[in-house]
Amino acid sequence: MMPETSIAIVPALEETRDSLTALVTMLPAEDTLRRVGPESWSILEVIEHLVIVERVALLRLSSAEPSGPRPRDHARERELMARAQNRATKITAPEPARPAGRFTAADEALQAFLGARARTIRFAQESEPALTALPVNHPVFGPITGAESLILIAAHTRRHMAQIREIAAALAGP
Repeated sequence: MMPETSIAIVPALEETRDSLTALVTMLPAEDTLRRVGPESWSILEVIEHLVIVERVALLRLSSAEPSGPRPRDHARERELMARAQNRATKITAPEPARPAGRFTAADEALQAFLGARARTIRFAQESEPALTALPVNHPVFGPITGAESLILIAAHTRRHMAQIREIAAALAGP
């Protein structure tokens, strides 16, 4: 049996940054402001949520006190990534992570996301050797390592890109 391979953290963050950018820039600006229903989020609100979560996750990571390093658990990382990307399981965002109208246009929100992601990537590049020594308490997944936290950030973006595609398809109609 082949050993589990590690998830390349920085490339995953870069790929989801680039994919989200491509996805959002191809959408009509007016569609990014519309909701499918009264309880759903608009695409703009989804991007705002991504900005909030990215900033909070990086704050948690950068303020974590290192503990003893652990080897990366590649199987656990892949399981966390799969669970985080799975839209079949609905997760209600905690109040502080919910959109509150901080942005008026998707391109403005996307620029804020890109700035936050640049800081996350820089942190990952500078901290990579010690990421498994950073304990983080994730609100959904519980205790995780810094490496797992960064993998979840990428997976969280993928999860919401799927949501954006669902919203866009619903707005386009049958």
